[in-house]
Amino acid sequence: MPGRAGPVADRGVRASGVAIHVRDSKDQLSPELALSPAAWDDFVSYAVQG
Repeated sequence: MPGRAGPVADRGVRASGVAIHVRDSKDQLSPELALSPAAWDDFVSYAVQG
């Protein structure tokens, strides 16, 4: 899964080993939302359903 293997800061998603950190990729100073890996998987599953 993208973001799980390591930092992907330029896309607004990075993994810390415990959480997936998401932020607005157009505003690199914006705060991050930390999601558990399970919550991230649920979000991705929902998002791809379109």
